[in-house]
Formats: sequence, C-alpha cells, structure tokens
Amino acid sequence: MTGGTITRMSIDPAMGGCTTVQDGHPASILCAGYVGSTLMGGLFILGGFDTLAAKLLSFVAAVGLIAPLSLVRDKLYVASRARINVANKG
Repeated sequence: MTGGTITRMSIDPAMGGCTTVQDGHPASILCAGYVGSTLMGGLFILGGFDTLAAKLLSFVAAVGLIAPLSLVRDKLYVASRARINVANKG
C-alpha cells in the first residue's frame, strides 16, 4: 500500500521493534500504524453495539495477540536466558 518492501524486522524485548523498509512513500509508512490502530479501535467501538460483532471482534483480538506471541516467544525466551546466564557469570 505504501509502495515499499520490508527488508528487515527485529524485535528487542527491552526496547520494542524496528522494521527497515526500502523505497515507498515515507509519510504513508510513518502514519500507517496510527491509521490502522484508529480503524481497528473504531471497529471495536462499533462492535460493542452488537453481540455477534463483539464475539467476532474478540476472536480477532485474541488471534492478533496470540499469533505474534507464539511466533516470537521461543526467541525471546532464549535471548533472555542467555542474558541472565551472562549476567550471573560476570
């Protein structure tokens, strides 16, 4: 949508994450997260007025929270254990 390609993604458990993008429209890339969060928030607010919509959106939220955790958990665990072991030895 922004005309760029993702070249690298990194996740730091202490500081957050970083995504490196090549080419693309910089203004669109910078505001994409804010626009997406606003739209999702609006959908959740509208979903609160209907029981079926609220159930569907709660499933979407659960998948959105669990999927990244399942993809990153092992790497974060290994990194944190390595950091603890180094701290204990030094």
